[in-house]
Amino acid sequence: ERNNGDLVIQGSRNIEINSEQETMVLSGIVRRADVNPDNTINSYNIANAKINYTGKGPAADGSKPGLITRILNWVF
Repeated sequence: ERNNGDLVIQGSRNIEINSEQETMVLSGIVRRADVNPDNTINSYNIANAKINYTGKGPAADGSKPGLITRILNWVF
């Protein structure tokens, strides 16, 4: 909760896409008045919304930098 009464939210969900496990994390800020009686929030009421995806599997592994790139990034 922020000083002005707004709520800081974060939620995650594990999903499978193309036989890979993905984790989706949603975070943002909502006003108490925008929380519905069933404890849900419409997406358009989330301020500073951020959605991050992380994954495990061949496609995610293929997008990682190679060994030489990681060594150079570590050195410099």
